[in-house]
Amino acid sequence: MSQTKEDPKDFSLEELNSRLKRLSAEPYRARQVFEWIYQKHAKNFGEMTDLPVALRGALSDRFRIMTSEIVKKQASKLDRTRKYLFRLDDNETVEAVLIPARDRQTICLSSQVGCAYGCKFCASGVLGIKWDLRCGEIL
Repeated sequence: MSQTKEDPKDFSLEELNSRLKRLSAEPYRARQVFEWIYQKHAKNFGEMTDLPVALRGALSDRFRIMTSEIVKKQASKLDRTRKYLFRLDDNETVEAVLIPARDRQTICLSSQVGCAYGCKFCASGVLGIKWDLRCGEIL
C-alpha cells in the first residue's frame, strides 16, 4: 500500500528539520530546502543541486512539493480588482482576489476548497464547502 507523500510547505522550519533528522540529514539541510522552495521556487528536489544526490532521492521518496497553477485571471475595469482561479495538484480549484485601494492592497485568499457563504460571484462559494486547505496549499 502506497503512502501519501507529505508537502514540505506544510511544516515549519523546525518541523521539517525534525523530519529530515529521520533521514540522517544535517540540521542545516532543512534551511536549504526552505531556501530552494521559498526563494528559488524549486518545484522538485532534483533542482536542489547543493543537496547530496542521496538526500535528494530520499526527499523525493518521502515528500512531494505540491504546486498550483493559475487557470483563469479576470480584471475589473471599474476598480482594478483582479481575480485569480488556481488549480491545485488534485484538480480542485480555489480563488484569490486582489483588491487595490489608494494606500494599500487587500487579498482575499481561499483557505478552503469551496466555501460555505455561497457568494454568486465567487467560484469557491458556488461549490459549497468541501475541506480546509493545508498550509502548503495556501502558500
